[in-house]
Amino acid sequence: DDDDDDDENREQQHATPIAGAISLALTYANRIERDPSLRGRVKSRVLVVQASEDDAEQYVPMMNAMFAAQSSNILIDCLCLNEKESSFLQQAAFVSGGIYAKPEKSKKGGEEETREDLLERALCSFLPDRYTRRFLRPPRAGSIDFRSSCFCHGNRISKGFVCSVCLSVFCEKEGSCQTCGAAFV
Repeated sequence: DDDDDDDENREQQHATPIAGAISLALTYANRIERDPSLRGRVKSRVLVVQASEDDAEQYVPMMNAMFAAQSSNILIDCLCLNEKESSFLQQAAFVSGGIYAKPEKSKKGGEEETREDLLERALCSFLPDRYTRRFLRPPRAGSIDFRSSCFCHGNRISKGFVCSVCLSVFCEKEGSCQTCGAAFV
């Protein structure tokens, strides 16, 4: 039992609260944009660099952050350094009008991109503002995975059951919501 608790604690320590970081950045951007001395002169953007995998428990906070960025007209640019695609970051970039980039294996012997390649990608992709990007060819995410994650197992699902109270998504029909406790009829 103690070994199971240690494994669970280790997993929780490695989980990255990316949605909280984005929300904090959006709060700061909102404060700057509402400053009367800067009004109209500052257009905020958020750059997210993620090396960890998506955490299914971050789904709802991440969706909230995405839609907050969209309603505030703040771009979320994303650089995914993980081996797997990040559907959360793909969706965040898509919804907010930002750019999603993931370094690919180099054609030179299958090596990963070098630091110089990453710096060049970052400068060319993320530095230009919204206006300038219209004249450039930013990297485009291939296919974006819009499926949601079930709250019970964290798996990506195409069809599921949604709680009408808290909007939690489940892959299996249950008697009550595991998130808010509402009874399903």
